[in-house]
Amino acid sequence: RYDQLMSLGWKVLIPVNLAWILLVAGVRTVVLNEDSRMIALAVTGIIVVGALAIWMRFDTVNQRRKEARKAQVEAEFEELSNEPMAGGFPVPPLDLPHYHGVQHKEIPSGTN
Repeated sequence: RYDQLMSLGWKVLIPVNLAWILLVAGVRTVVLNEDSRMIALAVTGIIVVGALAIWMRFDTVNQRRKEARKAQVEAEFEELSNEPMAGGFPVPPLDLPHYHGVQHKEIPSGTN
């Protein structure tokens, strides 16, 4: 589906592309400017450490959200597990004729 493709693009491909552009720009800066090579390496290291710290922070927040959602789903499941119409699944009523011993004669196929 196109919405899954768009989700992949926005959540994965665009951030990876931006990180790649920053990496290439940083490497080109280090290679082209021999005078400020140590400064560029230090700034690049700080940026990488900062990016990792931010990523770890968001990763732990996402993990907490997933755990909270899982607990909520389990609680809802436990609440609805005893209800016959849970989730809206159509359950036939128990007073149908075949439950009371009324049987209909089966008609073989190909005959009238």
